[in-house]
Amino acid sequence: MALPPHQALQQQKLLAQPRQPLQLPPLKKNLLPRPPPLVRPLLPGQFPSSASERRSPEPEISEDEESSPMEIDDAAEENPLLGDIQG
Repeated sequence: MALPPHQALQQQKLLAQPRQPLQLPPLKKNLLPRPPPLVRPLLPGQFPSSASERRSPEPEISEDEESSPMEIDDAAEENPLLGDIQG
C-alpha cells in the first residue's frame, strides 16, 4: 500500500486541507439562534426574583474593579519581586 513519494505528498496535502469551512456556514446559522433563548430568561420582567438576585452583585463587582488596582499596588509594595515583574 506504499505510495510513491510524490503521490504520498499529494495525499497528505489533500488530507491536510480541511473540508470544515464548507460545513461551517450552515452550522453557524444553526448555532446563532440558540443563544437568544438562553438570554431571555435573564430578562428582569420574566423572573423578578432572579433579576433582583443578579442586581445585587453588580455594585460589588464595580467596587471590586475599583479596588483591584489598589490590591495589586499593595501586593507590589509587600513583595518587591512583583513590582519588578510589573515594571
